[in-house]
Amino acid sequence: EATAWWHSFKGVDFFNNRKGAEVRRELPSREEAVNRFARHGVTTNPVTKRNIFGSATPAGQNKLKHWLFKEYHWRIKWKSFRKGSKLELPYPVVGSYADIIIVTKKSIAAFCHYCGLMAATGVFVELAIPTALLLASSHVVQEKELRLRGLALWSPAAITALEKQHHASLKHLLDHFPQEQLFYHPVKLSKWKNDL
Repeated sequence: EATAWWHSFKGVDFFNNRKGAEVRRELPSREEAVNRFARHGVTTNPVTKRNIFGSATPAGQNKLKHWLFKEYHWRIKWKSFRKGSKLELPYPVVGSYADIIIVTKKSIAAFCHYCGLMAATGVFVELAIPTALLLASSHVVQEKELRLRGLALWSPAAITALEKQHHASLKHLLDHFPQEQLFYHPVKLSKWKNDL
């Protein structure tokens, strides 16, 4: 079971994030979306309170306020979505990193359409992009199935180490880019010399 997932409120409040965004008729029905996810091997299960809120108070937040926030949403605002101790999302979404994707010519028009709908409803990018991709595509390949690997640099130390390794030179980075590497993320171009 996953713990808290990316900007989960935007997924639970899918149709209510932004008033006036009428997208239901433009999206596949909930049943069709569940079926499309299933074709990709993705099951759509109800989520737990922990999936949405995690197990700890986020850094910098007041414990009492965070507890009240959770209780209000879980017990009152989302009451109609609750099924016992779990919550059924009003529309299925999936969460994933969305730093780099490749979309085929066959899927791109539908993918862009679904991304636009999710932007209109305020669904967070790391829910919107993977959801749109599953809805629009007949086949999805993940990084684990590729020969090349991405590398996410989450700490300032890791980012600095990469910059030092390549002297913050884009030419050096490209000239010495490892054969097994697909991408580094993030590489802030404003901090690198554009010496190509």
